[in-house]
Amino acid sequence: MLADVLPDCADHLADGTFAALWAQVQRVGGCSHPIRLAGFVDQVDRATGEIRRHVDSAGLPDGTILVPCGNRRASVCPSCSYLYAGDAWQIVHAGVAGGQDVPDTVARHPGLFVTVTAPSFWAVHSRRANHGPAQRCNDRHGRCPHGRPRGCRLVHPDHDPHLGAPLCVDCHDTAALVVWNRHAPRLWKRTIDLTYRQIAAHIGLPVLGYDRADGTHRIGLRDLIRISYIKVAEAQARGAIHFHGVLRLDAATEPGTWQPPPVWATADL
Repeated sequence: MLADVLPDCADHLADGTFAALWAQVQRVGGCSHPIRLAGFVDQVDRATGEIRRHVDSAGLPDGTILVPCGNRRASVCPSCSYLYAGDAWQIVHAGVAGGQDVPDTVARHPGLFVTVTAPSFWAVHSRRANHGPAQRCNDRHGRCPHGRPRGCRLVHPDHDPHLGAPLCVDCHDTAALVVWNRHAPRLWKRTIDLTYRQIAAHIGLPVLGYDRADGTHRIGLRDLIRISYIKVAEAQARGAIHFHGVLRLDAATEPGTWQPPPVWATADL
């Protein structure tokens, strides 16, 4: 790999553009697959219309502007995925314990870590390690309606390519899996909406407040609490998306403020 790069470096050293090339490489932070953009960028003062800065790729090494690919998968780009993981950790940590302009008092707010997973679309090859030794894969007997074994009964190694594959492709409801993945973000939103409705019903309030005919205001749950959350979508070996989320109860204050919820709003609720 180094032998492939050295001739290009020699050319840039010879024509005096190596420093500019190296500056671009440093800006993308070791990205494995930087995106090459061609064109120009103007930074314009909105108030005056003055062009404060003009960058044209034609004047840069190789005639391109390099930007990081931003891929979150370590197998595709270790550098960008590492940066994303670090940023995600900071966001989650700030939401749980404070930091990044979030007060540490949020650590005393009720919170839950939840996992929302997809239903079964048919048996697939699995390890079921559960933080211990791997178990037999689908220790079942008999055959499915298509004549294929209902069980596998092998102990799959960690990186077995069969993991996640259905035991019977005809029994497996692949169409339902595709629909699930397509609508998974919407289902998460529905879950949060339903949580508001269930809490409201439990304490005897409407979800949203409203003005009565006599001019008074009927308090709603959303006037009192806010469910703040961060979620991470993860693809399981079987190809189904599931979510890990951290949910926190706050008072229904203005964005950018983090007041504790009413005393009755607990994690048990």
